Amino acid sequence: MRGAETFTSQGDYGGGWGWEIVFDATDTGALRMRMDNLIPADQATAEVPAGPYPVMVMDARRA
Repeated sequence: MRGAETFTSQGDYGGGWGWEIVFDATDTGALRMRMDNLIPADQATAEVPAGPYPVMVMDARRA
């Protein structure tokens, strides 16, 4: 992540399911990380819509 303020990595579980991890260093006082699972449109329901939903969130304060 040298020289960049954000870094994103994505992957595919198969069948349209996927994940995305974003590291965000735009705030000089914190490092943030978020992982989302991505639900494909053909698997969505009224209770669980298509698209991303967070499965892990981290906010680390810088010393």
